[in-house]
Amino acid sequence: MDVAAHTNVGDNILWLGAKELLAHFGRTPDVLCTGSQLDYTQPGFLQCPEPRELLNKLGDSAMILWHAGGNFGDIWRHVQLYRNNYIQGLERELLADPGKAKWNVSMLQLPQSVHYSDQANRRYDGELYATLSKLHFSIASRDPNGVALGQETFNVPVYPCPDIAFMMGPAQASGQSGRAVTDPVVDVLLLLRCDKEGVLTAKDNIALADKVLGPHGITYKIVDWPADEKTITNRPQALYTELAELRWHLGLRMISQGRTLITNRLHATVIGALMGVPTYYYNGLMVGGYAKIGGTMHLARSSSRACSESALRSWHVVGQTEYEALETALTRALAWHILHGENR
Repeated sequence: MDVAAHTNVGDNILWLGAKELLAHFGRTPDVLCTGSQLDYTQPGFLQCPEPRELLNKLGDSAMILWHAGGNFGDIWRHVQLYRNNYIQGLERELLADPGKAKWNVSMLQLPQSVHYSDQANRRYDGELYATLSKLHFSIASRDPNGVALGQETFNVPVYPCPDIAFMMGPAQASGQSGRAVTDPVVDVLLLLRCDKEGVLTAKDNIALADKVLGPHGITYKIVDWPADEKTITNRPQALYTELAELRWHLGLRMISQGRTLITNRLHATVIGALMGVPTYYYNGLMVGGYAKIGGTMHLARSSSRACSESALRSWHVVGQTEYEALETALTRALAWHILHGENR
């Protein structure tokens, strides 16, 4: 449900990770659709059916998986409101139709960050999910803070689970011809958010990178996930998976541009780790204790030795402010290049 139909590379990878998870159990989805992102959707995408239609299509033992993108809470409130409304619709339909009285319908929120900036929103959602009696709803959270907050807020099961993008496994970038991209073009790639989950401006980022790296001759490039992919999105009949795979390989190629990576994007961190690129990551939006990246990577590391900092070549950088965190990340990347003789 609500698979990404926009150009964010990370959200597209989450669908591919979910697809890998389903394949592990020998399953493919009977319904694949989007709903909360219709403002971004090109014609030809499959809009989620109404709750009654979905239930009739899936039958009396349905398992519904909700896409892991965005957040559970109020960072991206329109996504949460769509989810709330749809879940209420399913509950109403199960209660209203006598023929569905004994149906066993479950819904799992795939691994997600849980965060509320507004306590009124938190209370509203908590009360809403407390009313569920027929729909068996549960939440998987990808970070310890999300697990704790979810368990405090919702009267439903909340489980810890690593980010589903890790299902993609070790990765290597490929160019348009399919050949591996092995030659970085800069020493340090900074893949930094330019939306509301990032605090610093592009001017701030450039000034700080010049200050720390410039005197040592370390080259850098600042990018973000592309907001407009005309070569991809102007194919209105393309399937979700085809688009997601194109964006996955776009992400791999972008990150392969740097010998090291600095980022405040969660799935740039995950991709860098899966590629074995030395990665320094920090939390972008730090208002109200929202520490999505650090928490997600911490839970992944605690789940498996294969996800340790040394195994993934990824290190968490902290600071009292985003400026301080970025400055520290730049300093550590500089030290890495000096230590490894990679500076030009």
